Order: sequence, then C-alpha cells, then structure tokens
Amino acid sequence: MFSRWRRLGFFAALFLAAASGRAQDWAVGATYGTLADLERSFRLDNFHPRDVSAWVDFRIEPHTLLRASYVDIRAKGDNAGHLASVINGQPPAPLPDLKVGISAVTLGVSYQFVEGFYTSGIFAGVGAYRIRPDLTTPEFAPFVDARETALGLHVGVEGDFKIVKRLSLVGRITLHYIRSDTRRSLLSAAAGAVFHL
Repeated sequence: MFSRWRRLGFFAALFLAAASGRAQDWAVGATYGTLADLERSFRLDNFHPRDVSAWVDFRIEPHTLLRASYVDIRAKGDNAGHLASVINGQPPAPLPDLKVGISAVTLGVSYQFVEGFYTSGIFAGVGAYRIRPDLTTPEFAPFVDARETALGLHVGVEGDFKIVKRLSLVGRITLHYIRSDTRRSLLSAAAGAVFHL
C-alpha cells in the first residue's frame, strides 16, 4: 500500500528537485474530481466522487511538459450492481457497491497550445496502479476486486486559465486504462489549481 509517508516522500523529493533546478520551468498542482466506469455504459449520472491528484511539471521544451503525478481514486468495484446468487438456492440479486480504492504513481508528457491567458493541452503517460478493495462480509468476498498492483495508461485533455502571474486554474478530462485482472477503464473530470514556480 502507498503509505502516507511514501506519498509525502515522493512529493518532497520532486519539490527538492524543482527547487534545485531552474524555477521558471517547474510547476506544482492538484485537482479534485469525479469519475465514471466506462466498462458498462457511459451516462452522465455514472460520475461519482472521487479522483484526487497532485503533480509536479517540468518544462522540457517550450510547449512540452514532463509530469509526475500521484493519483488517489475511489470507485465502485468491478462487480458492483451485477446480479449474483450470493446464497446457494437463492435467486440472483444485485450486489452492493463493493467500493475499491485505487492509488497510482504516473509519469507522462503534456503538449500545450498557448493562447494568451489560456492554455490547452493533450497528455498521455504510464503508471503503476495499486488496487485495494474495501473489506466486506464473507458472503460478498468472492465478488470483490483482486488486491493487486498493475500497470496502466492514461490519456486526456486539459485547459489552464491564468488568474495571476504564477497561479492558474486547471480543468482536466482523463481516461485511465488499468491492466488489472478486471481491465478497468475509468473516465475522470477534475478541476484544481497550478502554481508556477
């Protein structure tokens, strides 16, 4: 499990690296958003909290950023809501939500299009995703997601609106494809802030 101290250590190391480099090339940010599971169907009412992310950007080219992120997702389990016969001989009934926590460390690249105070971008990258299902009662245990660490991909679009010289508001839409036992596909819509060092 990614402990709180490992997360803090990860971002402390990134921050120290940023402080030791050219400050104007670095930025730190965070977003909070909602996400939907795309495996069954896409509907706006499928979006539920939460997707929290924090990251450090480094500008490697005038319009290209290298980004390291920590992501913390709270989602429904893969079998949530499916019909299943929990007790032998009983008719199938919908399973409860069977929540799962997913944390990830990702590395990606963002290509940006600058238009004055507004910047749009497209991004993509890879990551290591740790899946931690919530504990449940014994009768539902066979239906929870496997506890595992899996590789995954993410792609998305973003918009950055400058508020003051170093501070911007940011909005992102991200698709996470996690190569776990259940091959999760999650779509996130998030908003937050970026501070340019």
